[in-house]
This record gives sequence, C-alpha cells and structure tokens, in this order.
Amino acid sequence: MKQKNFITEIQTEDLPSRELKNIAEFFYSSVKKELNYYDIQYKSINLYYTSKKIALKILSLLYIQTNKYIRKIGPLIEQAFSNNGNITPLTRLWLQSHNISIENTEKIQINKKKYLNYTKKQKTPSLHKILAYILSKIIKKIPFKKSMIWNTNSIRFSRPILNIMSLLNHKIISLDIPGITYKNISHGHFLMAPEEIIFTHADQYTTDLFIKKYIIINYKERKKNILIQLNYLSKQINKSININKKLLEETTASVEWPIAYLGQFKKKYLKIPPEILINTIENNQKYFPLYNKEKNTITNKFIFISNVNSINEKKIIRENEQVLRAKLSNINFFISKDQKIKFSDRLYLLKNISFQKNLGSMYDKTLRIKKLSQYIAKKINTDTQLIKKSAILSKCDLTTNIITECTALQGIIGMYYALNNQENKQVSLAIKEHYLPNFSQSSLPTQKISCVLSIADKIDTIVGIFSIDKQPTNHKDPFALRRASIGIIRIIIEKKININLYKTIQKSKNLYKHIKKEKIIQLILNFIFSKYISLYSKKYNKRIIQSVLSLQLTNILDINKRIDALTSFQKTHNLNIITVIYKRINNIISKTIKKLKLIKINTDYLYCQKNFLLHENKLIKQIKAITKEINKTKKINYLNLLININQLCKPIEIFFQKSFINDPKIKIRSHRIFILKKIKKIFLCITDFSHL
Repeated sequence: MKQKNFITEIQTEDLPSRELKNIAEFFYSSVKKELNYYDIQYKSINLYYTSKKIALKILSLLYIQTNKYIRKIGPLIEQAFSNNGNITPLTRLWLQSHNISIENTEKIQINKKKYLNYTKKQKTPSLHKILAYILSKIIKKIPFKKSMIWNTNSIRFSRPILNIMSLLNHKIISLDIPGITYKNISHGHFLMAPEEIIFTHADQYTTDLFIKKYIIINYKERKKNILIQLNYLSKQINKSININKKLLEETTASVEWPIAYLGQFKKKYLKIPPEILINTIENNQKYFPLYNKEKNTITNKFIFISNVNSINEKKIIRENEQVLRAKLSNINFFISKDQKIKFSDRLYLLKNISFQKNLGSMYDKTLRIKKLSQYIAKKINTDTQLIKKSAILSKCDLTTNIITECTALQGIIGMYYALNNQENKQVSLAIKEHYLPNFSQSSLPTQKISCVLSIADKIDTIVGIFSIDKQPTNHKDPFALRRASIGIIRIIIEKKININLYKTIQKSKNLYKHIKKEKIIQLILNFIFSKYISLYSKKYNKRIIQSVLSLQLTNILDINKRIDALTSFQKTHNLNIITVIYKRINNIISKTIKKLKLIKINTDYLYCQKNFLLHENKLIKQIKAITKEINKTKKINYLNLLININQLCKPIEIFFQKSFINDPKIKIRSHRIFILKKIKKIFLCITDFSHL
C-alpha cells in the first residue's frame, strides 16, 4: 500500500512564550500516542513551533484499512421461535433494536448452547477520517494555564486559532472543531514576509521554505541560532555572558527570526545592587546582561533579541536603551525613596499588608515567626537574639517601593536594606536566605539562623493555610505548600536540624489563637511526610520509606538516618532474612496474646540460666547486650544495630527449631513469648519490618 506524508499546522495569535514549549510537546506526544493506538505506521514525526504556529510533519504514513466484523448475539434458539416456527416477541424486540431482519440472522453455538446471531461486516475508518478525529480530540484537550473563547462557536484555547492547515499528501483535512477555518495556507514572517503561502502537497512544508520567508520554524535550530549570536556579540567586545536558560527558552519561544543587538546604559546605574540590576535586565526587559571576564561582575552592556531585521539598526538599539534607562531610573528613584525610612521602622507598616484572609496581617505573621524561630533556636542551641532580630526584619522589605518593581527579589532587597542600615551581617543574610529553597532542587540556606528562620516561616504558612481549609488539592497548590514542605525536609536533613516536627507544628498551631482542632497537627504531618516519599523515592526503596514512616516518628533527621541505614545494609546483606523472622515473631505474639493465657513476667526468672535451655540462654544474653547498647546512647548507630540484628537471626532460628513456644507450662510459655517481645522491640528500633 502506498505511503503518505502529512502536515498539520495550527496558526494562532502570539502564544505565551512561557507555555509554548509545553503546549507543543503535549501536542506532539499525544499525536504519537494516538497513531500507535490506531496501529498507524510512520517513518518519523517532526515537531515545529514558533510563537504563531505549531506544526507536525509526519513522513511515510502507512495504514491498512481492514474489515471489522461486529457480532450481535440474540436470544437462545428455544426462546427465539414459538412451537409453530414464528418468531417470539423477544426475538422481534431484538431485531428491531438492531434494525435487522430475520433473514440476515444465523444460528451459532456457544458453550454447547445455540443462539440466534447477526454478524455485520464493517470497514475500519479511512486514514483521512482517523487523522481528523485524532487532531480534533487532541486540540480540544491541550492544557493551558489560562484559556479563552474568541467567538461563539470556538473551543477554548490559549490564544485565538486563525486557521488549521492539514494536508494528507494533497488532500485537505477538515477537523471537527466549529468556528475554525481549514485552508491549505500558511504565512511567512508577520512583518518581513506577511503574504500567504499556498500548499498543494504536504511535501512542500519544509524548513528551507520558511527560512526564505524569514521564519526558523525548528525550535532547536532557532535556539542554537540565538546562542551563536549571543556568544559572537559578547566576544566582539571581550565580555562574557552567563546564559539564563529560562530566559533563553522564553526568548526562543517569542521570536521567529531572531536578530541580536548590542546595547548599553550609563555606568552610574551599576551602583544598583547586582541582583536588582540583573532582575531588571533579565526578568523585566528580557535582555541578556554582559559581565567582565576576570571578576564576573556585571557591566553596563547588554544584548537583546529582536524579532525583526531592522533597516535602521541604530534606531532599534536606541529605543531599547531608552526603555531600559527609564526602568533603571525608576529603580534608583524607588531605592532613594525607600532609604528615607529606617529599615527596622518598617515593621509596623506590615500591619497594612494582609497575609491571608482570617490569618491576620504580615505583622501578625512576623510576630509568630519570631516566637516559633526562637522556640526552634533553643531546641538546637542557636543564638536566640540573632534569630529574634532576623525574624523581626524578615518581611520588612515587603513594605518598600522597590518590591513593586522586583517582586521576585523578596529577601534579597531586605538583605541590602538591612546592610545599608548597619544591621548584623548574619541577620542580613538570614533575611535573604529564609526564602530558600525556592524550588525543590535549589540551594539551601548557608547558616543555621537562616535555616531556623526558613523552617519557622514555612511551618507558619502551612499551619495557617491548613487551618482555613485551603490545603493543596490534586491539581492546585496556590500557596506552594508542597514546595514549602520539601524545603523543610531538605533543610532538616541536609543541614542536620534536629527537631521534633510534631512539637514544632504544635507550637505553631498554638500561636494561631483561632485554631482549636488538635487533629490538624496530624494532617500536616501526613502532608509533609507524603512529600518526603515523593522527594526521596528515587534515592530510597519506597517500601523501606513507608516501613519507617509507619512507626509514626516525628523527627525527620532520625527517620532519614533509619532509611539510610536500611538502604546501606541492603546493599551488602539480605534484608529479607530479618524481615521474614520479624513477621514470624509478630505473628506468634499476635496469635498467642489473643488465644493463650500468660502470666506476669519475672525478670529474675528470665535471667537465671538454670530455668532455660543452653540455646535460649545464649539468645537471652545477646538480647540483653543489644538492649544495653541501645539504652546507653541517645543516638543509635542504626547500621551497627542492623548488623547486630542480623547476627541475632541465627540464634532466633535455633530458638524456633528447639523451643516449643506454646509450652503447656504457662510460666515457660509466658517467658518465651516475653523473649520474642524483647526481640520485636529491638527490631522496631529500626523500622516496622512487617511493611517490607
């Protein structure tokens, strides 16, 4: 059968640059999945996308249209006809429901019983129809952060769809989406080649064709082109460039024909703190700042990417320089205005900023953070005065003018303003670092007071949001509580912050006067520990994690040590041996306590050798030694304990072989069960092995 080539292109108004890649890749993966489902073979699928179009070119499509047989089984033969051979009402109803006549039926046998049957031969849909169905279904399902309806008939989409071109070889395919045109046309660059491009065959759709029309439709090629231009211009003036990957992706998504230009601003603006300067250039203006090669300090030079190859190069550079200069002038003005108020005096201005409805102001939150961070600091022997000062100043930058221009720099602005007001350097750094980590794999606070402040802030937010029943759902997490939980876990483990999470959450709950329910603490613990599983499920065996978490422990550092020890032990030993023995012990104890009468244990009797067999005395001696080792230290070496438990397994097996646990003599039976309880207690010092 002849193979066919196919092109489909969704033409839109400018798509959001931050979403474009996800939209295009969803479209690509969904089409690929559907083709496999319908057993449609192909040689390759090429994905192309720009800010105004998303296209798929599929080469050598092969689909064999076959016959499909649909069987409709009717009533049993003895029920289908009356004694005189006429059809029964039951049969008539069956025939009517399927719109068939009795002449087209046959008798078939299923499991030794005969039925009336109708078999209909039906051709599978054509490739043309399948592609139309697939594309219609997928386009309707593409997820967006925000979508819109642009006419009464159209579907929801990120931006208005102007046309959908679909060609199977030379044949135009119209989709089942109302309010859309389906013409065999596309367009070149909206300014430099806006005329229509008419396609009569899918093979005409090539990257070379669009380059002639000033569009690089291949995303990777466009990105590569931008990188080459950035590196070339920076080398021309002997400067270095630190490529912001996110900005590069966004820039690639927002242009079709990238042209790089070099601009500059007055050196006086270099006095602006570098983070604020970089944020303004990169995040606000979408430009690429340039740096001195030796010191890696920011310069007054930058590169911007235009979507137009301008005839008047000087004009486009001048216009972009003016825009940036106005922005930097505003920044300078705001900084100057902010300095008129002492940074510490801004605390009371936080009363005018709401934290959340029913949770008070940011001033109230600051006071709670202060008390909670001091509580944590005492538990881990950290300077409470530095913590107190850091907490009080932690949110003051939210009252500044500059924050309206640089919302992403909360904390960083606070650090610079605190230093400018001669605050302690550790305090100033804590103001900056208490927002860390700001995403799951980002860097952590570098000093202990920053860690304490970060934990306190995050726990206060989680407790507050849970108290007003706005915790995350499967699809939404507007207050970033998952990220906050992961941050708490990472700081505690990686910075070794030894705190009881239950008591810390309880302290936070008590600082909120309106929270009365105690069960909220367990809800929050469950939520945080669920993030532990998702965070470390690749590093550790999920069943090991769940076995330790089943003990309902509340010290994350201790939990992680247990999981780490079990993981290390499993690499060199057979953990299954310990697991099997534990489950047997647990099973015996459970059944015996329910069924058999036991007496009170006499420990003197237990440790008197003449009362027990030789192998039992050896086991008791080992149990006593391990228990003593556990009790003499607050910090258990879990790996050593696992090795000791492993060595205990052989004596336990001998005990099972040579001792009759349910001895008729109640005293012996009770003490043997007690031995098993002692062993179980040792095992539980690591984990609940019944979950492994």
